[in-house]
Amino acid sequence: MRDREAAENAIQFFRRLATTDGADSRYWNDPIWVELAPIARQIVSQRPDILDRTFSTRAWDAAYWLLSPNRRNQEERNPVGLAEIAVFGAESLASGATAGQGNRLRFVRPTTARTIADYVENNLEITAHLFDGEAMEAAGVYKGPWDRDYLLDQLAGMPSCIDLLPTWANAYW
Repeated sequence: MRDREAAENAIQFFRRLATTDGADSRYWNDPIWVELAPIARQIVSQRPDILDRTFSTRAWDAAYWLLSPNRRNQEERNPVGLAEIAVFGAESLASGATAGQGNRLRFVRPTTARTIADYVENNLEITAHLFDGEAMEAAGVYKGPWDRDYLLDQLAGMPSCIDLLPTWANAYW
């Protein structure tokens, strides 16, 4: 890749790069897309589970609100809190790559992932009872309105992402 910054910024679009046919995409003639899409497809063909082990939702703040007493109490984020790590990741990529909004892309190492999965799994029943659209709106939770069942399904799927780790994690860590 000739433009490292462009490649780092494309990380947030990995799923789309790996699964969208370039000919049918609005990016069919974008040189970065043309170069990175085959690489993303190769990674997915070698490690098919990789697309299933991410937590990505536009309702991230609602998920954070459900998981974090800090968020519900409108307190500062705890950078080492389990809810924060579950939603935002534990460590920034060494390259400093950022998402479109300027937030640094973050990840969770396999050694920490099981702890996070257990935390989410152990809190699923509680989160179902915490859902309160009016309280979330009053707290300024981003991107409402929220679908309770969608959020709970997203959170319930997070621990299964961790169960996929042994199939490929040792190649990276």
